[in-house]
Amino acid sequence: MTHEADILIVTVTKVESSAALQAFEKTTGVKADPQSIDNRIYWNLGSIMRVFF
Repeated sequence: MTHEADILIVTVTKVESSAALQAFEKTTGVKADPQSIDNRIYWNLGSIMRVFF
């Protein structure tokens, strides 16, 4: 399966990660979808644009 993202958001702390996930959920109304790519977890943040976190 090929994964592509228009934007990759990188956070450093758990607080930043939580804030980003909450902001996208509030905006899209959908919980982020975790996806494993090369043994790492990325979060598909929804339909505002195609974004992996």
